[in-house]
Amino acid sequence: MKEFHDDLCPAREEQIYTAAAAGQVPKFLRNWMEVSFEWDGLLITFYCLPDFFCVGTDDDYVYTPMNPVTAERIGKLIDGRLPTPRMVELMYEHGKKMVLDPMTPGQGFPWDGSMKGTYRWPIYTNRVRVQKDFRKIELDDLVEGHFKNVVVSQEMEKHKGRWLGFFGGYSYVNKPIQNLNYSAHGVLYADYSHGVHYVHNEMVIGDNIFEVAEVLAHPTYAEAISNEGALNFSSYHDVHKAYRVTELIY
Repeated sequence: MKEFHDDLCPAREEQIYTAAAAGQVPKFLRNWMEVSFEWDGLLITFYCLPDFFCVGTDDDYVYTPMNPVTAERIGKLIDGRLPTPRMVELMYEHGKKMVLDPMTPGQGFPWDGSMKGTYRWPIYTNRVRVQKDFRKIELDDLVEGHFKNVVVSQEMEKHKGRWLGFFGGYSYVNKPIQNLNYSAHGVLYADYSHGVHYVHNEMVIGDNIFEVAEVLAHPTYAEAISNEGALNFSSYHDVHKAYRVTELIY
């Protein structure tokens, strides 16, 4: 599988969206899992998919890294959204723990210094599947840790949504390899180590149902799912619209 050059990345992103819209998604990735915890005397529950987004079938699938613009487009199809770093931590705490198994530039490809080549996807997918087999993880188990998550945070607004926010990818000592980063790549960037772990648009606080966006904007409730407190914007789309950003960087 040949690498897409920079000027063809939009074509790759569009192919991912087209596959998602056509329902070419494994069955195990169609059920929402509960993540429940106590916060300030309240029971908090949000919902997430069991694994990072991929296309294919239960028997033959490939993880599909993508930029947050594409991720939010697909999210609209499934009533899902990007998580905050705190939500990633909670998914990791509640799920079966995996590790990020890094591929270095040139690893297996001495002629290539790129991390974003599409041909890396099936190779890394196979490494994840081997790890799942070793850890005796079932397809429908909640798993986290094997990718850096594309996330939303306060930093998104500071940079007007022009830079990619990512966090996570866990090590063998249960620590995130990647702290929150908003300075390494433009918002259109994606490489094999980046994944999208969707959370549902709705969550429960106590006996009440809220939109996650509503909770993230709340001056108090936001602290339950955000280490940064309230967010004025909780999607890249909304930031781009508010600041009239029309040119995105890679």
